[in-house]
Amino acid sequence: MLKRFAVLALFALAACGSPEVGDDCSQEGALTCNSSTEVLSCEGGKVRAASCRGPAGCVENATQTVCDVSRAQAGDGCLKSQESTAQCMNGDANRGLVCTSGTWTARTCNACAVQGGQVVCAP
Repeated sequence: MLKRFAVLALFALAACGSPEVGDDCSQEGALTCNSSTEVLSCEGGKVRAASCRGPAGCVENATQTVCDVSRAQAGDGCLKSQESTAQCMNGDANRGLVCTSGTWTARTCNACAVQGGQVVCAP
């Protein structure tokens, strides 16, 4: 199960002030915590938000930003670098989540498991 997602980041998403969702950015893939439960990423020249609902939340230091997605919910934002990754939904063994087009999307399963980054639904 995908527990944490860590990426080295250059914290230069915006030239002045705090970046906001939809702002222009130039450091593709750069991450910064917007709050303890949300990370901002520069994707395609625009700032996007993704959820960090896991117990570790969003934490940054001088060398990296860590976003814990272990308790993601269907409809939460996910990062471009997480595209096609999967996990079982926390607390529901019959549902999986897949990062699809920037959003965690639910999949109904019987006995959800993740193998090789793909949600596997047992019969």
